[in-house]
Amino acid sequence: MAERDFQLPELERYQHELTVAIQAVRVAGSTILSQVNNRQAERHGLEFKAEVDRLADEAGVNIIKTAFPNDSVLTEEIGLPETPTDRLWVSDLLDGTTNFLNGSRNYTVLMSFVQNGKLVVGVSLLPATNELFYAVDGAGAFLNGKQIEVSSVDILKRATVALDPGYDPQGGNKVSDLFLKLRPVCGNVAMYNANGYTLSMLAKGELAGFVHFSSKVWEAAGLLLIKEAGGNVTDLEGQDIKLDFTSSEGFPFVASNGRIHKELLEMCSSKS
Repeated sequence: MAERDFQLPELERYQHELTVAIQAVRVAGSTILSQVNNRQAERHGLEFKAEVDRLADEAGVNIIKTAFPNDSVLTEEIGLPETPTDRLWVSDLLDGTTNFLNGSRNYTVLMSFVQNGKLVVGVSLLPATNELFYAVDGAGAFLNGKQIEVSSVDILKRATVALDPGYDPQGGNKVSDLFLKLRPVCGNVAMYNANGYTLSMLAKGELAGFVHFSSKVWEAAGLLLIKEAGGNVTDLEGQDIKLDFTSSEGFPFVASNGRIHKELLEMCSSKS
């Protein structure tokens, strides 16, 4: 399927950035696919790092730096920029490394563009299925050129909700506790172990909710997808998420189609 010709007025302002972001994730995605027979990795704390992470990062970042040499870049691999500017590229060019290493197709290539601290472009590529998700602030969310919307499910007992412990050392216990509360009242509870993949599935309506206990800003592309697909993203108390692109600290969030958000927040409450 041909990719969308970005002519809508809302897209025009960031047309060049979106086009370059798509090029970057495509190149990184091709790099990842070329490494399917090289799945060796080392464990670093709560996650695995592999040579494919570095190769994908270098390939994607090179596209960005060539097109925008004066912009700042923040990636999971290289960390925070030493001299940030008002134009910042944020990426995790292999989100779901463990899934990739285990032969799963549930991994993504994530790229965001931030203008003056505001997330305005988000791109998520699923290399294994060639699904390209993208969103521009105020212009909607798209999958392979077609606009997408979140699920219409409006009650928790019909909803599929995903959970992710993220970078929280206690995340496993928190997921277990929430699973036990959700399972009797929820249609289904899932875990994909990949933030970008899960948010992409939520944006296209395959999930109705997602609770993540510790995300990082380099995974932020999917949050814009949810907003632009008509969903809702808050912290665990129901307050708006304020992304801090000067910090690598983890933050929890609840993302949903909006229709089950209140119910999901109630289940996350320690009082439930």
